[in-house]
Amino acid sequence: MWHQPTFRYYRGLLHALLHVFQTLPVVRATGTTTTTNGALAELSANLTIHATSVIPILSPGKLFGSFWEEFRHAGEGGIYAEKIRNRALQLPIIHTQSNEEGWIVVQGHVHRDDSKPLNAILQHALWLRPTSSQPAAVVRNTGFPGGMAVMPGEELQLSLFLYVDNSNPKDQSSEPGSGVTLEASLVTNDKENGSINSTIANATVLPSTQQWNDSNVDRANETDGWKKVVVTMTVPKNEHYAARNESQSIPCQFQLQALLLKPPQDHHCKHNNTAFADSYNVSIGVTVVSLVSITHSWNGLLRHDVLSWLRESTPPFVRLPGGCYVEGLHWGGRWNWKQTIGLIEERPGHYNDKWGYFTSDGLGMLEYLTMAQTIGAKPLLVVNAGCTMTSCVTMDDDSHHFVQDAVDAVEFAMGDPATTYWGAQRAAAGHYDPIPLEALGIGNENCRPLLLLQYARNWLHIAVAVRRHYPDLPLVLGCESPQQMQTVLELEPRIRQMTNLMYDIHRRHDPASFLQHAHYFDAFPRRTADLPTVFVSEYSSPRSVFPNGVDLGGAVAEAIYMMGMEANSDVVRMASYGDLMENIHDADTTASGISTILLDATGSVGTPSWVVQTLFMQHQPHGLVTSSLFNVTLLHNQKNKVGAVSSSSALEVSSWRNGGTAWYGKKKESMLTTSVSLLSDSHGGRIVVKVANHGHATARLYIQLKGNDVVAKKDAVLHWISSDENEPKDQNTMDDPRRIRIRQRTVPVVMKAGSTLVELLVSPFSVSALEIPRQKPHWKQKRSKSSINTDS
Repeated sequence: MWHQPTFRYYRGLLHALLHVFQTLPVVRATGTTTTTNGALAELSANLTIHATSVIPILSPGKLFGSFWEEFRHAGEGGIYAEKIRNRALQLPIIHTQSNEEGWIVVQGHVHRDDSKPLNAILQHALWLRPTSSQPAAVVRNTGFPGGMAVMPGEELQLSLFLYVDNSNPKDQSSEPGSGVTLEASLVTNDKENGSINSTIANATVLPSTQQWNDSNVDRANETDGWKKVVVTMTVPKNEHYAARNESQSIPCQFQLQALLLKPPQDHHCKHNNTAFADSYNVSIGVTVVSLVSITHSWNGLLRHDVLSWLRESTPPFVRLPGGCYVEGLHWGGRWNWKQTIGLIEERPGHYNDKWGYFTSDGLGMLEYLTMAQTIGAKPLLVVNAGCTMTSCVTMDDDSHHFVQDAVDAVEFAMGDPATTYWGAQRAAAGHYDPIPLEALGIGNENCRPLLLLQYARNWLHIAVAVRRHYPDLPLVLGCESPQQMQTVLELEPRIRQMTNLMYDIHRRHDPASFLQHAHYFDAFPRRTADLPTVFVSEYSSPRSVFPNGVDLGGAVAEAIYMMGMEANSDVVRMASYGDLMENIHDADTTASGISTILLDATGSVGTPSWVVQTLFMQHQPHGLVTSSLFNVTLLHNQKNKVGAVSSSSALEVSSWRNGGTAWYGKKKESMLTTSVSLLSDSHGGRIVVKVANHGHATARLYIQLKGNDVVAKKDAVLHWISSDENEPKDQNTMDDPRRIRIRQRTVPVVMKAGSTLVELLVSPFSVSALEIPRQKPHWKQKRSKSSINTDS
């Protein structure tokens, strides 16, 4: 009778082990981890792909792009390599420890005035005057929001315009030898590590007794007593912060110190120090003070670390430079592109009144265009339509200056330098070859009720003038919804006669709303000749839900919304996530959307939203592949006194022509989504199966590709996004920037009776892109030993 107790013993042990494995984290085949709580739920679904049935789309290979705007210090204090805020003194200096305007007076006689302007555009300068009672005049620049920082071993270039106002009646020279020296330095401001006011790098700008070093003085830029001085500053690698890792940044401030020197000490000198100081009444003026990293920037223009996020994501186009930045709240706050070209000392800058800070316009028209080019993207330029956010000018014909500004903007980008004026201006600025535009946006969010009628008329005047010179350039109506677009067409029906048009749609959704709007574009009318196509030019999660950046769960919800746009890409022509980047220390509270890249002076990080954008941009659809999602079942493994009990429930599928969605969860808060597309290349292309799982259940997806022309001769490749713990609240941080990332592995395939079969295990809160090579059948391929569900 010994065998019966033993059997019960082993059965009880088996149930105990099953309980342990069901209540602890389970490592899945994808290499990720999911946590189960109570009952272990798993999804099972089938996806049949008709691999030879391809549906054409509007923008093959360029559906998903990026949107960049000068907001929340994305440019100034962001990707722009300039470290000095208020460098041309357009704004006042202050005498308190605040970085609101960049400059603070530390000691001595320091003031700002326009007594000796550099030129007619930049008229203010910073004046330092050491005296006998205060022999040092010191001023500091604290940088942009979040402060300034440098790296050990970093080499920086300092340039400034300098004026020596020597009122000594015995010596009217403006050359050195005036008894005053000007020193530039970087001073630590690391309160966390207890290092304050320690000099980590310095350079002499104005020597005391030597002659000018011609290698440091740009004689070609001497004007009315002003000299342009360029010097190099280097942060030591080991002398300071010896215990700190060389990859860590050092918080600092930039300091200028004008110092009164003592007279020579000999018995023939009848002047004491006071008499010497009184006889050398010298003020030193500086303006256009620029400090950029040579080591960590591209051409002294764009930060390497931020640029690397853009390059890695590979957007085919970038909409820029706005956004509300283009319009401004008022006329003085709008982006006037013609004032943003030429030398930086010839750019007046302007107050970005929508987002509440001054911009030097060091990032101007040419810099925006080349920023897009350097990451391999086409610029989608947005110009002003003669409207601010509150009013529009009246245009009677095409002669209005806003019309000409728009035509000139396109010519500046695309014009032949040999035959066009603005093309020649671009070439003179250093970029000879034309820069093709993806499209031209005329206005932004100008379809508000009080602006709508005049905007429609303005838009038509500008569009007709642009098309006269550039007939093939796509044009965009700056609306926010289909209803606004229809109203514009009713008010100005001549727009219907134009072709190759798009209109903006702007959307902000929390995760639940993104899931609910997965099928939003299903009901849009299929393309007709007289209707503009859809450009979802701004969409994102709301800042009110994610004030510190989107987490993994939010990013997966965004991916499901993107799959809805992809499934309807015969209606949706293009889409760009808005916004692209922001400085995390910016104090603005009015922005509704959140950014994919977060940054400050010490570094930058791509959020989970950026990771999702990157996955989709690297798997752009060239066509949709007819597919059906079906047999979606939720399996429950529950426990009772006897042991484990399994149950299942069928889930309803909402279909697209290339996949579909299925809600699950008690409150329908979770969703499994598939979208199948064709990615073309020189090797015959790949079938790309995108899968998003916004929920806590693991999904087992059985994929069958039908069609004799499609056979995987080698394993499929899976790219998927998740974190190690699969927790929806997981985020990337500057300390852990790749916590949520794109991972990769191979997935075995099976050939059977003219079909390709793949089994895919999908982690909770993950987004996947499975690449299956699109090639001729090869029946001798070995079958995988994995279990495949062959139901169709």
